Amino acid sequence: MYKKYYSSLAILLIGFFIIKSELILEGSFGIIEVFLFFFQWLLIIGVLSFVTIRWALKTVKPKYNYLPLLAAIVVGLLSFLANYSSGYRLNSTDKIVARNFRHYDPRNNTLRLKGNGNYFVELEYLEWLTRYSGKYEIHNDTLHIDKEIISKSDSIFNDLYIYSIDKKYFIPIIKNKLSTDSIKWLKIDGEN
Repeated sequence: MYKKYYSSLAILLIGFFIIKSELILEGSFGIIEVFLFFFQWLLIIGVLSFVTIRWALKTVKPKYNYLPLLAAIVVGLLSFLANYSSGYRLNSTDKIVARNFRHYDPRNNTLRLKGNGNYFVELEYLEWLTRYSGKYEIHNDTLHIDKEIISKSDSIFNDLYIYSIDKKYFIPIIKNKLSTDSIKWLKIDGEN
């Protein structure tokens, strides 16, 4: 009696993991996540194909079970909404975008200050991206970020910065002194 629900439950279970992975904004993401995403969707398509082919091969055709198809449509719609929501939160208006520039380092490390007092730090490597978020405040010409940013970013970013005179750089304040090491400076790419 419940056998007709197995394929629908399998699709919904796989869909749960797809949607859950699309809502995660923090952590490390790499090529394996892309392959996992496609593998999960291939599983859903495989289950749908299996159910349809099994139904088509029967000599006496019972009424077609539309529940797996409906489950796949629901998962697809929720997946789209989750992806849109995550993209909106990540790509909402940036107040300031600053990058850590190292001429010898191919990584692109970015600090995105959002208009609502939140920030995203993106640490890019060759095959993966690590993203963290938190709260920030700007007082006069000083930027205050959560202290956890130092440990989360392996000391690439600092918790306290001051605008340069020409407002083109964030210069870190380390132990109550301006850093003269320009490797730690953040170049401001855009400001709204």
